[in-house]
Amino acid sequence: MTGSGGKMVKHFKSTAHMSSENRLLNFSQKKTNIDLMLIGGQREVDRKREQLLKLNEKIVITLLDVARFLSRQALSFQGDGNSEGNFVATIDLLRRHDPVLDQWFKDSSLRPYHVTYLHHDSQNELITLFGRAVQQAILNDIHKAQFISVTVDSTTDISNKEIYTIVIRFVKDFIAQERMISVMELNSKVGENISQSYDNALNMSGVNQGVQACLNKHLNRTILYIPCGVHSTNLVVKHGSSISIEYINFFGILQELYNFFEMSAKRHSLLCKNLSETEFGILVKDLSRTRWSDRYEAVRAVYISHKQIVDTLQEISENDSVKTTRQTAENLKNK
Repeated sequence: MTGSGGKMVKHFKSTAHMSSENRLLNFSQKKTNIDLMLIGGQREVDRKREQLLKLNEKIVITLLDVARFLSRQALSFQGDGNSEGNFVATIDLLRRHDPVLDQWFKDSSLRPYHVTYLHHDSQNELITLFGRAVQQAILNDIHKAQFISVTVDSTTDISNKEIYTIVIRFVKDFIAQERMISVMELNSKVGENISQSYDNALNMSGVNQGVQACLNKHLNRTILYIPCGVHSTNLVVKHGSSISIEYINFFGILQELYNFFEMSAKRHSLLCKNLSETEFGILVKDLSRTRWSDRYEAVRAVYISHKQIVDTLQEISENDSVKTTRQTAENLKNK
């Protein structure tokens, strides 16, 4: 059939076949043919659709860059009340310098879903996406590390909610890394509900419901408990500061000095002026209830700046217009 004298060869050489090929060639060269018009129209639609997709991709990348910039600089996205916020303000700034971006916001036909992604829900979604991406990148690094340490601590925020954080320390490329992977509200401070840590609080060291006891029970073996040296030192200083009346009065005076100068901008300014006249002057410090080192700093500040503090108290006791302030300054000076 396909040999030199086969039917297929004879057909290809026949007048009818060659005439049909010529008619097909003439047909395909005429742009007015309906089939070619439909194909050309579809190609134009596909081309415009591809351009629109590339344009929307560029716009979304711009929005993501703005969100990433605000996140890296620790700037808020949304404003208060009628304020437009940093996210919208940054987009408006870019629109003034980018005609393509500006036209995209003005022409709704360029936005298939007729959205601008400027609504606060869209901003929150961008923040959530970045948060998940960053957390996943951190977890990937942690999973590659041979050794890690976990620190969990909690504190009460301004709304009186107990907020706890989980911090992981690990080594990457021979450099120690520390990353916070979670910040959440803590509904209970019982050891069963808290990850492992090493301070001396009862919810850690308690024999019944402390972390140590809970781990022993869940793992069915004894867990080595190592008290935190910093917390132990803090407890030593804390209790050592209250073993006698002299110590209690001494630290009480330090706190009174701090409160006296910091509760008034005028008195604070006067103390700073006198301290600036000496090379080693240090402002009075607050007594922290949780950091023993702050008590050392409070003592050190009064020790180094004792003369300037006394001179300031003397000046206030003689020249201040308020009688109670003069009396308080005199009392502190005499102590």
